Amino acid sequence: MDKYIEDRLQKLQNPDKKVRCAVINALGRVKTNKQKVIAPLINILADSDEDVYLATFYSLVKLGEVVVEPVIEEALKNENPLIRYRAIFVFDKLRDKRAIAPLINLLNEDEDSDVRAAAAGVLAGMPEDSQIGEALITALKDKDSAVRYNTAISLGILHLSKAVPLLIKLLKDQNEEVRGHSAFAIGQCGGSEVVEPLLPLLEDESASVRMWATSALAHKDDPGVIDPLLKRLEDEDQRVREAVIGSLSSYQGIEGINRAIKPLISLLADSSSNVRYMAAEILGYIGDKEVLSVLEGIQATDLEIAYLGHPVSKAATEAINNIKERYYD
Repeated sequence: MDKYIEDRLQKLQNPDKKVRCAVINALGRVKTNKQKVIAPLINILADSDEDVYLATFYSLVKLGEVVVEPVIEEALKNENPLIRYRAIFVFDKLRDKRAIAPLINLLNEDEDSDVRAAAAGVLAGMPEDSQIGEALITALKDKDSAVRYNTAISLGILHLSKAVPLLIKLLKDQNEEVRGHSAFAIGQCGGSEVVEPLLPLLEDESASVRMWATSALAHKDDPGVIDPLLKRLEDEDQRVREAVIGSLSSYQGIEGINRAIKPLISLLADSSSNVRYMAAEILGYIGDKEVLSVLEGIQATDLEIAYLGHPVSKAATEAINNIKERYYD
């Protein structure tokens, strides 16, 4: 087996990338003497060819937990920031708790902002550890915007409520990605108490921020959210209109949701088939008998393909059935 490995390690220098990729894939499948192939693979993480790098990445992952300590010691501490950056994502797959402290160290101290941002993103998927939340909250103050918004995303994934005060401060960040992802994270971490700081972002100059803020307002059980959301049904950006409909769908049964019926009927003529599909769908849950005739027109005429490959007419048909079940069954 040693000769098998040695022969393939020598071929890693082959100028033909197809040969190198084949060799790398073979090294990822060895069953014994795995330690001998780890260091050479780590060095190839910096390869400029994406196919070679990806083959190396997946080979390290396939080798399993035996790579954890070497990747921590030889890759996460490597002087080449590209190797550090790419090695981080090995733990996005392996999710070994031994990597938590080294990743936190990179988040806190690495001089390369791409490395810090990658560490912030991967930490959210690691085994539960109280150190992760504390490190991420601290990273919200990072000078680099990519680190801040990756950190906000991770805090949202973790539903860490104690991060809300600092996330609220980031709603005024100059970077729109930071504002948007912080808004969505706040929605994931907080309840009805976060509605007030989120509402101003519905008027943000950035459509992305408006979209994330709109999505963040879902499931807040606050009737005061409905009218501000309805105003955004006329937003020029399709993504925002879709987000509004998605959020409104979480307010079924909440007082005042019937005010959404007329604006949603108007959206059945929207230029976007996705918007029309979503509007028809929600009308099936909040609409009354008077909506049936409009939906029947859509059912007969709107065959354009929309959400998940279904025609708008399918949503209209399901909406009609839902309304009839409520009023006639």
